Amino acid sequence: MFTPNDRPEKIRLRVVLNEGQCTLADGSSLPRLKPGALAELRIGVEDLVDESERTKLRGERRILFLPSGSKLWARIRTEFVTKEFGGLSGPQVFPEIGERFRG
Repeated sequence: MFTPNDRPEKIRLRVVLNEGQCTLADGSSLPRLKPGALAELRIGVEDLVDESERTKLRGERRILFLPSGSKLWARIRTEFVTKEFGGLSGPQVFPEIGERFRG
């Protein structure tokens, strides 16, 4: 179960990029980081020089997050499912997991 405290604390560093080199906004060097440290680079689209890269990075992507054949279970409260969408009537039985669910 996720709670907000499960995430490690993050530090925001304001940086400037010049010719592939990264320095802090005040001109000083970045602090020493562990090898393989991950960071997120947020940059204004107007700072991308190549129009084709800008278009590619702003486009939609599909990311597979469940392997093929996975089952995703969801519980829906029936009072929010209107008749026009085939609203459920009464308790629903799911033999795969042997439980009875009510909306």
